[in-house]
Amino acid sequence: MWAAIALLAFGTFIVGTSELGIAGILPVIATDLNVSIAAAGYLVTAYALSFALVTPIVAATTGRFARKPMLVACMAIFVVGNALAVLAPDFAWLIVARMISAVAAGVFEVIATAAAAALVPVSQRGRAIALVVGGFSVALLGGVPLVAMQQNRWWPTADGPALDAGMFVVGLSYAAATEPVVVGKPSTEIYRSACRLLGVDPAEAMMVGDDPESDLAPAAGIGMRTCLVRTGKGASFGHVDVDLDLADLAALPAALDGPA
Repeated sequence: MWAAIALLAFGTFIVGTSELGIAGILPVIATDLNVSIAAAGYLVTAYALSFALVTPIVAATTGRFARKPMLVACMAIFVVGNALAVLAPDFAWLIVARMISAVAAGVFEVIATAAAAALVPVSQRGRAIALVVGGFSVALLGGVPLVAMQQNRWWPTADGPALDAGMFVVGLSYAAATEPVVVGKPSTEIYRSACRLLGVDPAEAMMVGDDPESDLAPAAGIGMRTCLVRTGKGASFGHVDVDLDLADLAALPAALDGPA
């Protein structure tokens, strides 16, 4: 009985993490789909509206069905929605996928709460419901930070996704209560080391990147010239104080030949 309730709580943890975790990776999504961060925020809006408006209607019209098949169906649709999100070729596709996941997650939470109450005696219903709802709270406190750790920590390759060790460093840092020493971006040391290896003075070198914060600011900090390329992530920034501001990388050779 309580094992079944714990499983329902784990389910609410999963759907809660999916619902809330996307807010921490909006910059990554904006970069991958070449939209602004503000536009990527509509993913949160679409999810919330679908959850709030469609979930009550679906839950009311499916109330006569057995709870167990409905829970399995909701989780299956939720998985399909997230799979479609992973495969999304454009922003519109991703919004639709998020809306599908939202409806499935909302109905799952409603049925899971009712199922938990039905599994125990009346005197224990409060505890059972609290455990299921607690899965959502754990998602907020633990699942969302875990998702946010993934920012810029993985990238696609021909052999599948490759995972950086950065997220594990964050976890170890938290567990050991020790601040790690950053030797990569946005630390300036990586730029100093690169200039030393090339045998050039920082003032004679230029950093080309699409992120003013992690790419260009540290380079400028040691006296390097900077070039912002407004493709991908770079398209979402307003005015940035750089030496060169280019629409795409193809314009770089001509810009270097002309006056800086």
